[in-house]
Amino acid sequence: MTLTIPTLVTIARIALALAIVVPFLALDRPAADFWAAILFAAASASDFLDGYLARKTNSATEFGAMLDTIADKVLLASAFIVIAAHSGIGVYVALPFALILFREFLVSGLREQLAGRAQGLKVTYLAKWKTTAQMLASFFLICIGGFAAADWSGFAREVGGGPTWPDMFGIAAAWIACVLTLVSGFDYFAKAASILKGAPDDG
Repeated sequence: MTLTIPTLVTIARIALALAIVVPFLALDRPAADFWAAILFAAASASDFLDGYLARKTNSATEFGAMLDTIADKVLLASAFIVIAAHSGIGVYVALPFALILFREFLVSGLREQLAGRAQGLKVTYLAKWKTTAQMLASFFLICIGGFAAADWSGFAREVGGGPTWPDMFGIAAAWIACVLTLVSGFDYFAKAASILKGAPDDG
């Protein structure tokens, strides 16, 4: 197993993803929210950086690709935990987040099941868009939690009150990411069905 530079970047993303929850253990809010947002932004940027470096240096490996998938799931899960616990609107985004995680783990299991026959399940542009949407929605929701904790005008929530207008944008972003995630999931399953039936994949 060779640890290439892109793979090291991916490993760093896993470390950053796990570190997202640390500010809430060490700092008061809203400082904790904003540090979590910074860590999440850095981890998200590394997701694009490792792929770029792998293509640029022609150093893509199967281990790196596997680790990249794991890193994405860890990053999403860490962000969702923080949002659910500290955003104040966890109840409003629980369903889209649950559907996103369900799809992600289901597709990962499908890829593992197909193993060597999974060439037709390469990452599509739609899948890249859904990943971008997931990261933007998560980052936005983490920031909203920080702004609300800082009691900024327009972001503050009354005890027992409903979501504010920034919350509504965050909820909408979560659902947009969810829809893109599910659509790309259906695309993968359609291709997988074709592979399992032995039919040629038309892309």
